[in-house]
Amino acid sequence: MNHLPFNEDGYTHDACIAAVPGIHSALVFTYRPITRDERELVAEAIAQQTTAKSATELLAQVIAVHVTSWNLASEITPDAIKQLPPELFDKLYATITGMRASDPLPDTGDQPNAYDEQADLNNLIEGTALLLLHPGPASIDCQQCAAWIYDLETGQRQTVRTGPDRREVPQPRPAGVPTPCASCPKQNPEHARRLQLSAKNRRTFQLWRCAKATHFHCVPHHLKHDTILARNFAHLDDVARQVEWLQQTTAGDRT
Repeated sequence: MNHLPFNEDGYTHDACIAAVPGIHSALVFTYRPITRDERELVAEAIAQQTTAKSATELLAQVIAVHVTSWNLASEITPDAIKQLPPELFDKLYATITGMRASDPLPDTGDQPNAYDEQADLNNLIEGTALLLLHPGPASIDCQQCAAWIYDLETGQRQTVRTGPDRREVPQPRPAGVPTPCASCPKQNPEHARRLQLSAKNRRTFQLWRCAKATHFHCVPHHLKHDTILARNFAHLDDVARQVEWLQQTTAGDRT
């Protein structure tokens, strides 16, 4: 059960390093990103190494921890990583640290989503705050809001009774009636796109909710000591506490 897809967060990335004729074949792999804090610790540890060999061994160990699968026949071990051509070794580390974008995947030609630590984190924090503070507006698509009348409090379409049987149907937004952007926490469609949780952060948010409900029993074993999951969950806990404080303060002001 621990390895079912719905128990994963969204931070296991697909990536490819394209083949370089005469040097190495294409490497297709999945990985867990290295955070900026980890990268700085690695840099400090490398600076303390006395030989290039020991520095390479250290980097190989770090890469082995973060690469979760690859298309090579060998297992993912520090020794196997040290055997990679130097150019491939360097590109592999640069990719998992977010310093290099993936090449298109060879089977589909798709360009995997880039790992952008700060943008991903901002989206997770701001999108979660919107969901927890304003679940109604968060659930409304701006294009749909332009076409139909919505209740901002509940996020549901408003209805009108029509026809001889007085059947309730969604109420279209009449021509000339503006959208409620001025009273919506999303403010406008452009801002709403920035606040909408990305696919990876939606999965992280759902895993966090399930983890809280099950005392973390639903977190897969291979993620229990994952640094990026721990960081994301810590930020989600902070957002939840701040939202709870705001809600209590607002409730106190009303009484």
